[in-house]
Amino acid sequence: MSQKIVDRRKRNAPPSLTEWIGGQLTTIDGSAVGIWVHRGRPMAQRALEGETLGEALTGLLLAVDVAKRPTRVRVVAEHAEALRTAVQGVEVLSGEVPEVARLQAVIDDDASLPTNGEPSLTRGGRIPVGVLAGLFEAAARMQMASPWRHLGEADLVRVRCAALGLDDLVASVFNLPEPDDGTRGVACFANMEVFQGFQREVQELGENASENLPLFVVNLLTARTLSPGVVREVAQHGLPVFEGRAVFVTGPELTEGPGQASPRQILQAWAVVEAVTWVSGLEDDGKTLRYDALAEREASVTFVAAMIPGLPRVEVTPILLEEIVSASDEDERPPTEAEAYAEEVWLSTETFFEESLTAGRNKRSLRGFNVLADVLCGSLEDDDSVKLSTWDDTEVTAWIALVATEVPVAAAELLPGLDDVAAWLRWCETTGRWWGGTALADMVLAVKPGLHARLSEATKPEDLRTLDAYYEMVFGTDDDDVTT
Repeated sequence: MSQKIVDRRKRNAPPSLTEWIGGQLTTIDGSAVGIWVHRGRPMAQRALEGETLGEALTGLLLAVDVAKRPTRVRVVAEHAEALRTAVQGVEVLSGEVPEVARLQAVIDDDASLPTNGEPSLTRGGRIPVGVLAGLFEAAARMQMASPWRHLGEADLVRVRCAALGLDDLVASVFNLPEPDDGTRGVACFANMEVFQGFQREVQELGENASENLPLFVVNLLTARTLSPGVVREVAQHGLPVFEGRAVFVTGPELTEGPGQASPRQILQAWAVVEAVTWVSGLEDDGKTLRYDALAEREASVTFVAAMIPGLPRVEVTPILLEEIVSASDEDERPPTEAEAYAEEVWLSTETFFEESLTAGRNKRSLRGFNVLADVLCGSLEDDDSVKLSTWDDTEVTAWIALVATEVPVAAAELLPGLDDVAAWLRWCETTGRWWGGTALADMVLAVKPGLHARLSEATKPEDLRTLDAYYEMVFGTDDDDVTT
């Protein structure tokens, strides 16, 4: 049985703040920042521009509402007396500030360490729990924004953050439906060239792709997909989750599999999550997605991620699919005859689809047809394939076998789509697209029992997806999707 992840919002209110620790951070780009920390979490920070650290810490504390000020603060001795004089009602201690040093180590640490044994969120204490809490809260906001409802994997977000060492990082959101769980998150690539190389490699090798991999991946996972040790840590530290999902960041691919992200990559992941969540919001009109508005204006936005240690300024720019120009020779070659024919067939399915909608069908009822037609057109792209007008039982049987292998959907959900395929084939003949559609339709309907048997044998029940989940993975979600 999977262990429960505690949602901190449902717990009793936390006790009032007690002690803040003040100190100085230096960002990756060399900027100095004055910061107050509580339980490893940044509470207030300010760039040291024309101020001493003592002046910055005093000003930050005075700017906090009296009712929300800590009851005690700790700073190094040289700043203690000035704080005692300036801030009333707060006990001031002088001493070491290792909590600030731990945050500085997180900013400085760029080591992608292999995972030895069970993963740990805190990496043996190298990542403060407060930093993890901030990342978890940002991830919960991203989960609420659900960028994958509006953006596809090729709708990219470019993120720059000099303070954390991010330069032209390319983020791609993903949403992979599974039977009882969906893996959601953001894959982060070093730059556009790496992302394009990754796309080409996946097309050629699929899951065996080993080059051009992401720098790190931000995953939103449920308890059943996290290791028991990580689940325990989430509950132990009361880290906030949303809809049962905890955030886990994986680093570069290692010989033994994906490594866990370095401490600095945790901060970089936090900045990316904030950027993706921002562009997933709506403009002031409440209707226009910020991503679309920025892309139309070819604009970017810079905002301050105030609670990320180091006060980084994050620049975010949307990149539309049509703006991505591949340097691959594959993309520049003309389509083969088989590919051109497959595209022609697909266009006919789209016309049939639109006519069906006009006749009163809804999009959801045609999902099985679209899935089956997608596999059919994919098989037609093979140079050895023949045109539909010459198909016989052999080609139909091969197509059904391909469906059973590639579409892990329950037979009861997928089989109605065969009736629509047969109707489309008859429609192709009556509209003069090619002859023989009626005879081919009869062949397709004749293999219905065979497809049912193959689907039942090919996939274990626990590995099956719903038709809706598989359709969303392949085609995305319709804007005017009709739910039942």
